[in-house]
Amino acid sequence: MRYAAATIVLLITLSVLFMYIPNEGSDAASSETAPDGSVYQYDTYGSGHPNYYCEITDADTAGNVVHIPTVLEGYDVRNILPGAFDGCAAKCVIIPVNVKSISAGAFTGCTQLTDVYFMGDGPAMDGAFSTGVNIHRLPGTTGWGTETAITTETSDGITYAQFPDGWMAVGGTPTDGAITFKSDIGGGKVTSIGPYAFSGTMQPSGEVERRTDIVSVRIESGITDIRERAFYYCDIQTIVMPDSVFNIHDEAFRSALELTDASISPSAEYIGFECYRDCQALTSITVPDSVRFMGDGCFYICNSAETLKIGSGVQSIPVRGFGYCTSLTDVTFNCSPTEIKASAFYNCPSLRSISIPDSVKTIGQEAFWNCTSLTELSLGKVTSIEYGAFRNCTSLRSFDLPSTVESLGKYCFADCTKLSDIDAYGPCPVLDDTVFLNDPVTIHCSKDDYDSWKNSLTDASVKDDLNKKSFNILYIVILGIALAAIGSFIFISHKRQ
Repeated sequence: MRYAAATIVLLITLSVLFMYIPNEGSDAASSETAPDGSVYQYDTYGSGHPNYYCEITDADTAGNVVHIPTVLEGYDVRNILPGAFDGCAAKCVIIPVNVKSISAGAFTGCTQLTDVYFMGDGPAMDGAFSTGVNIHRLPGTTGWGTETAITTETSDGITYAQFPDGWMAVGGTPTDGAITFKSDIGGGKVTSIGPYAFSGTMQPSGEVERRTDIVSVRIESGITDIRERAFYYCDIQTIVMPDSVFNIHDEAFRSALELTDASISPSAEYIGFECYRDCQALTSITVPDSVRFMGDGCFYICNSAETLKIGSGVQSIPVRGFGYCTSLTDVTFNCSPTEIKASAFYNCPSLRSISIPDSVKTIGQEAFWNCTSLTELSLGKVTSIEYGAFRNCTSLRSFDLPSTVESLGKYCFADCTKLSDIDAYGPCPVLDDTVFLNDPVTIHCSKDDYDSWKNSLTDASVKDDLNKKSFNILYIVILGIALAAIGSFIFISHKRQ
């Protein structure tokens, strides 16, 4: 018995000790779907630039030629782990510029792989590829031996590199601040503008030295992709984007502070993560009908944009999609999204009205937090309003709560200090006593729904006068019509006399 007790004490002590051993692993595991449909699983590390990075743990790729993303949701791709590309059917793979190591066995499961193209310096990669795979390097990079140089050609100061799926603009210097990206070079088609090709330069401090020598850009028809961080921290002012552009990748125009018009291609289908973040000179945003996907934070902190039109193809409003668009007054949904995600319009203090499409079922956490000018709210047929969704909307006085609502998250209308009346067209949804915290609100409901509201956790006042209010409004409308008809009759009679 004494030894058993001692064993138990030892086990408890070891358990406590293990609880306090620091975790040397990743900060988080995530995934991202690239424009070509490839899905990347990755672990993230670091707490700020330039130390943000990720390593790819698994990839489900699409197509014969795979361009591995340079960044995944803001994290530089630096390492590729063992077995990450097992089962990949690609024949050619393009490795991004910042990759530092490729583990043994990372690509040996790619049984059809014949060629690998490197955009950056030679990484550590012993045993990463099967015997017989051809390695190609971009001229000007270091850490290589006898590997084949990728074919390049320069025209009007812009350098293009040849890949199996077309030529890519990879860098260069403009003439008098203007760049025209050609659609044909070296007898072949130019299909993309490359990652980091015309971006600012990351400094060891984490600051980005801006690219200031590019003012205007014209893209000839035929180019389909503007890749990750192509114009990141670039002082581009104008762009002409043809309808051949389908994909605008992650952070492509992030912090293009001088860009006055996004001029998004009318054929664009994909707008990547934080693609136009901090584009602070944009005065309006129009998302074309062709767009099917918008990445998180795609127009975050576009604080001069006053109007927003979202095209018919968008299926959900992304996390932080339009957060901190502090000048935004009007939003037009021409789409039928199923969800407005967390912080989608967070801190848009100039937004005056919002009409939620009937297709939306969920309004995410803090989606409209601190929209302090919001006076008109239509909730469509929403079923769930999550934590703090409309918190601190201090100009909101009244709105209709549709019968479709099943749950109201904590604090979702808290601190709406002028909110006085809610017409509730159904029984009380699931809620707690924080939903209307600090609101002087009265819930107007039908007699049938009165008990559910009165016996709920809310501390709001409840009145069973909704039907009476509706009758009074109808009475006023009918009376107005009748008076107008009498007035017209008297006027006509008088005129005939």
